[in-house]
Amino acid sequence: MTLVALLWVSDTTGGRNSERYLVIFKNHSLDGLQRDSEVTMKGMKVGSVESSSIEEDNIEAVKVILRINKDIPIKINTRAVVRRNILTGLA
Repeated sequence: MTLVALLWVSDTTGGRNSERYLVIFKNHSLDGLQRDSEVTMKGMKVGSVESSSIEEDNIEAVKVILRINKDIPIKINTRAVVRRNILTGLA
């Protein structure tokens, strides 16, 4: 998967222990990606998918908003990859 951007969106969680990040994927299908899908880093659950939508100005790009635990260090050069479960087909 090609990661175009990973940006901090905002923390509108009302004090919950997570932050929202926007990831933009281009030129790839995100079949199986669903709301509440698990987000992992190095095999550990760090958050979940909050939403996904096709960009209004570019139908080749998909915006995915992730809710990630505040304690997880996210660097500016972090890349996102979508992997599917062989048995369920979910991403």
